[in-house]
Amino acid sequence: MTAGAPSVRSVVRDSTQLYRDITGFARTTPSWVRHLAELWTEAVIRPLPIVRSLWPEPRPAGRGNVSGSVVP
Repeated sequence: MTAGAPSVRSVVRDSTQLYRDITGFARTTPSWVRHLAELWTEAVIRPLPIVRSLWPEPRPAGRGNVSGSVVP
């Protein structure tokens, strides 16, 4: 382990506390806020990987002419 690096146990403990803080906050929010968050997740966040996989990759401008410029 390198000097100054956190131990695995420390990271797990910090992650657990962060999870508990977030879920505790979520339990105290009004129901309409939770419903809006669910709608946002279902309508926007969840389809993003699908949309990204269907989007074409950008191509450099001269990609098709490379073989022609290599041949003498």
